[in-house]
Amino acid sequence: TAGVDIALTAAQHYRSLRAQGVTVRSSIDVLVAAFCIDNDYALLHRDRDFSAFEELRGLRGWRH
Repeated sequence: TAGVDIALTAAQHYRSLRAQGVTVRSSIDVLVAAFCIDNDYALLHRDRDFSAFEELRGLRGWRH
């Protein structure tokens, strides 16, 4: 199902960031970022965790 797929994708993003020395503080942030990356959505945010996704995982973001 779609829920399982996004959870697995989120885990891959989390592991990739950890391998690069980045620890994301919130599992919800990882899920949101994975959803946005997979669907090519831009994310409006003010959270430093999403900055790592922008720099290292291809998240399109707008900073508030």
